[in-house]
Amino acid sequence: MAMALGLGVIAAQSITPAQAFPAGYGPVSPGTDWIVMDATTGKILSQNNPYTERFPASLTKLMTLDLAFHDLRAGRLSPDTTIPVTAAAANVQPVKLNLVPGQTITVRQAMLGMTTLSANDAATALGQYLGNGSISRAAAAMTERAHALGMLHTQFYNPSGLPNPGQVTPCSPATSCSPIRNTATCSRSRASCSKAGRSPISTAC
Repeated sequence: MAMALGLGVIAAQSITPAQAFPAGYGPVSPGTDWIVMDATTGKILSQNNPYTERFPASLTKLMTLDLAFHDLRAGRLSPDTTIPVTAAAANVQPVKLNLVPGQTITVRQAMLGMTTLSANDAATALGQYLGNGSISRAAAAMTERAHALGMLHTQFYNPSGLPNPGQVTPCSPATSCSPIRNTATCSRSRASCSKAGRSPISTAC
């Protein structure tokens, strides 16, 4: 990892249903994309196709969390706010917490489930709540937030990152880590961002 060197490293490999795009095109084009950036100065040290649009998979959850953090800071949400689990949330594909329709969980529980297990049902339940009961409204808010952060080629269609052929983002520093760079620490095998300002970033998407 390049954390000690103050470098940002971002890499992406395509993972998608083969039928969604022609072979060798866009998110399913072969190879690995990367960009290495000095996160202190912003200087690009090395790159290979960093703006190829790829599927963000569970990195999508970072944008869902960003919306939640935004509402927490604004006082519209608290960690103890209860959110309902709908059938749509309960029936998503694993990995999940095995929530059941009609159950309620707190915002804190949903966020912990997302960050420790990458739980798709928790992400969907939280996203629906943030979207006033609508997954599509949540996705529109996520996309709007991404564009406001300069992630102009990013599009979201769900809060969990489950496969959708239109849910894409380039694998550049601005597009991958901007949402949480100043708001949260997230560390998983496929994502690690630091809380402090322009600190080093290492992300695989």
